[in-house]
Amino acid sequence: MSPPRGTPAWPPDLIAEPAPSRAGAVWFGLAVAALALWDLGGRSLFHRDLPRFAVIAREMLQSGDWLVPHQHGETYANKPILYVWLVALPSALVGDPTAFLLRLPSALGLVLLALATSAWGRARTGSAAVGRLAGLLAVTTMLTNELGRVGRPDLLATAFGTAAAMLLDRASLGRGARSDPWVAGLLLGASHLTKGPVGLVVAAAVLALPDPAVPWRERLRRARPLLALGVSLLVAAAWIVPAWLREGGDFVRRLAFDQVAERVAGRGNHREAWFYYLVELPQVWLPWSPVLVGALLACASRRVRERLVVGPLPAVVAVTLLVFSCVPTKEVRYASVVVPPLAVVAAAAVRALLLRAADPRRAARHLLAGGVAAVVAGCAMGAAGAWWPSSLPWVLPPALLAAATGVAAGVRARRGGEAAPALAGRAVGVAVVVVACGFAAYWGVLARYLVVNGVRENAAVAAVLPAGVPTVLVVARGLEPDDLYDAVRRPVPVRRGDAVPSRDALRDAVVLCEAGEREAVERARGGALSVLLARPRARGGTLLVLR
Repeated sequence: MSPPRGTPAWPPDLIAEPAPSRAGAVWFGLAVAALALWDLGGRSLFHRDLPRFAVIAREMLQSGDWLVPHQHGETYANKPILYVWLVALPSALVGDPTAFLLRLPSALGLVLLALATSAWGRARTGSAAVGRLAGLLAVTTMLTNELGRVGRPDLLATAFGTAAAMLLDRASLGRGARSDPWVAGLLLGASHLTKGPVGLVVAAAVLALPDPAVPWRERLRRARPLLALGVSLLVAAAWIVPAWLREGGDFVRRLAFDQVAERVAGRGNHREAWFYYLVELPQVWLPWSPVLVGALLACASRRVRERLVVGPLPAVVAVTLLVFSCVPTKEVRYASVVVPPLAVVAAAAVRALLLRAADPRRAARHLLAGGVAAVVAGCAMGAAGAWWPSSLPWVLPPALLAAATGVAAGVRARRGGEAAPALAGRAVGVAVVVVACGFAAYWGVLARYLVVNGVRENAAVAAVLPAGVPTVLVVARGLEPDDLYDAVRRPVPVRRGDAVPSRDALRDAVVLCEAGEREAVERARGGALSVLLARPRARGGTLLVLR
């Protein structure tokens, strides 16, 4: 439904059907890219799980071995190769992985996720407005936004799997191109090479679950899933076979079979109760948890499903979560694959609900409440910038935008005179803009400055390390080599203090360890050591630099 003639274009109406135009698609893509790339390199690498792929990419560049990844000199068989390649390739141009280059593949994956979700919403409902809103819901949900802003492969694999599932579903509806199954196969292969076969779950559920709109046999004939699966396996084999021929079957077994067996059996880490996702997901689906959860529950009604015209997508989400819940190994980021199809369902539900609005005064009240919330959010961002003056250049633009949007929404709500759906659509537009500004402020302020302890720790260690001296790092009591990514380029990791090389084996060396390992280190080195640095750690304990 289009707004009446003469209605101002701001705040945006996210339920009005836009006239098809390339400009609209370009503006949508630019908005998503801005959310994904905002302040991407502004945070240092400090947490032991985040710089892992930067370390592996650094060793790939130093060794020249682009086939098999290594971490601190040992073969790394925990994840496939694609994410490391995507970090190492641009890093080769500048000499070393940086915070920006480490996170860039995930950020581009976030853009792909939003575009694929938008296309999926439009293919399923025939509405560009639903697709646009679904893409914005997907990119501003905390779980996906967080994963798209850190240096790990989860979001990129989710983006590849989502795009593949969208193409196969679109083909099954007869609304795609003949090349869709081929492209879906390439994307699924890329997902395999990023994080393994988890990307197959949603795509398989989309085609396996019944759809009232198209008979099952006809859907399979159009989508050609076996073709897509074959192409994906060929893509994965293009790396796995050469790696197997060089490293042997043990490498492939550890990469492809041992990990799957451990996770299915619950022998590895991240072992959680069956109800884990029921508790955790509403927290990480903020700020859209009420919308996402409410839409999924509403789809238990057959009448609601028929009205929304989203086919099997609610069942896809439910079945995927059921499969994940049955496996003892659980981590909340694994469930990022359900956000895109659920965003399509939620966007369709929001639009259907708002179009049923009949009371303009109620819609105006909602718009006014959203405007007040936007002004409060803008003031809060400004206060954060005043508290941390160095962050003001990053915080001031979204703060002013949020406040201006809130004022405009309040003025428009007080003026009235529009149909209820147009007012309600503007309330949705205000909400999405405020959330986008909130994420910009989060990454510009909180995420940037909450890592200050890790940044200072790296700087303090680098300041006392003698040049040209080997650095032995004791991996124990919560200390990992990647914690000191910025300070130590080539650490020699050992697992216990008594495993530190003696002076006869390594005459001149610096040892980094937790205070509790000092006695064992000195026994291994054959005498007392000088303390170059003793620094309390944010996570407890004291970091020692000994020589």
